[in-house]
Amino acid sequence: MTRQQMIDRYTDLARQRTEILLQTGNRWTPEHERRERAILEEMSVLETAIRIPVAEEVQVPEMVSVKEAAARTGLSYDYVRKLCLQGKIVFRAVGNKRLVNLGKLAEYLNGSEIGG
Repeated sequence: MTRQQMIDRYTDLARQRTEILLQTGNRWTPEHERRERAILEEMSVLETAIRIPVAEEVQVPEMVSVKEAAARTGLSYDYVRKLCLQGKIVFRAVGNKRLVNLGKLAEYLNGSEIGG
C-alpha cells in the first residue's frame, strides 16, 4: 500500500467513524462499540505507518543502445561510443552491446560543451 493509499484509507475510516457517531446519537449499542473499536485500531496502525519515512522509490534508468542514444541526441554513433570508451558517460556492456544510461548522457551533455 502506497503512502497516499494509506492516507486515503485513514480519511475513509475517519469518515466512517463520524457517520457512526452521528447516526447512533443516544442509541449506542455493543455493535457500535465494536465497529468503532475496529476502526480506531486500523486508524492507529495506519497513523503509525504514515509517519514512518518511506524509502524513495528506486528509479530504473532508461538504458538504450549506442545507436539509439546517438539518434535521440543528434550525435554521431562514433561520438557516443567514444564517450563510453573514455568513461565520460554511464553505460553497461551487455554481451557485445553497450547500453547507455540516457539520463546520465543528458546530464553529461547539459554540463559540458561539445566541440568547444
